[in-house]
Amino acid sequence: MTKKYPTYRIVAWVYLAILALGPLAGLFWQTHWGWIRASWILYPVMVLALLAAIRSSRKDPRSFLLGLAATLFYAAFFVWHGGDWESIIRIVVALLPLFFIAPIRENISADMFRKFWVLYLVILLVPIFISVLQLLGYFPYYDSGMAYDFYPGRISGGYLKPNNLSAILFPAYLFGFYLFYSGNKKSGATLAGSAFLIVLIGGLSTSVIAYGIIFLLAFVPRFSNAVIYRGFRYCIFIVIGISSFFALSLGRETIGLTEGLRKKLPMWMVNSEYFFHSKPVEILLGKGVVQLSLEAKKYGIASLSEVHNNDFRIMITFGILGYVLYGLLLRDVATRINKSSNSEQLKFLHSACLIHVLLYAVTNEPAFYAGIFWPLTAWIFFTVDPRIKATKK
Repeated sequence: MTKKYPTYRIVAWVYLAILALGPLAGLFWQTHWGWIRASWILYPVMVLALLAAIRSSRKDPRSFLLGLAATLFYAAFFVWHGGDWESIIRIVVALLPLFFIAPIRENISADMFRKFWVLYLVILLVPIFISVLQLLGYFPYYDSGMAYDFYPGRISGGYLKPNNLSAILFPAYLFGFYLFYSGNKKSGATLAGSAFLIVLIGGLSTSVIAYGIIFLLAFVPRFSNAVIYRGFRYCIFIVIGISSFFALSLGRETIGLTEGLRKKLPMWMVNSEYFFHSKPVEILLGKGVVQLSLEAKKYGIASLSEVHNNDFRIMITFGILGYVLYGLLLRDVATRINKSSNSEQLKFLHSACLIHVLLYAVTNEPAFYAGIFWPLTAWIFFTVDPRIKATKK
């Protein structure tokens, strides 16, 4: 057990407060104060609170020290080679809570847990209400993509895209399973079912698939936990990420561009070819930014500065080394999850976060958006299980 320093209790309170207020702050993505976006206002507070925990850190600082070394290294590399500093800031802010899992989770009491959920579920009513207004035609759609024929757009809850809405609903979705596991089957099924329905109406196929898979795996928690743990322990997911990106490059050279996944597949193929034909130092350490040459316009790619895949963006920006470090961080998280509880059901709620990150990241880039990554991984920090019994051996 990590010693409960007063600083950690403050950090845990601040983390829960930021997490609870995040869905509300994200609604102000269009509001700017100069070059500062209003939705960013909560993030610096979180960073300062987490950094304050360093002073009283006494146990298992390896992950944090590795992350600090990687940050300083890439900062120096970007100065020498050139790169987008915003990418470093984005990924550091998004991943920073994962370096303090033990001190945060061990200082979240049952009372804090209950107060967080009261606040979070009340705040969720705002984007849900906006989603209803969107369906009724009283609130604009920001995403022009068609989800279904019976209404002209995709609900986003007031956010830029439906993927934000599905991310902030995910903690509530898992809370539904928590209630179900705890014995409140009707309340749990209603909450989880409502969250799933909203995501389904939103029409974001990646999240619909992720929510559906998690629903099925929730009935076999021991199996799901074992698969996730072994997949990260033996670095299988790291190998899959690198090999799939390389396979796209080979496919681009042998069969040419292939349409699919709403024009994301050709975007991935061109980016992979661009990456693996770079200088060796850029393949190893990254290009610093996702930016195709102007010649790529002839392929009809929607954007030259986006890749729409979390793993691929990390590889392009920070190279194979950066991607391996990211994978090792998630491996450390999976190891902590495996040791987190005697309850396979509660452990599944933790594993479900990694499952969703893996699936969500196929067409999105959560590691570069703290407002998305934090709710996706929120349940990793919740170990309060007064009503979930330990699984009998």
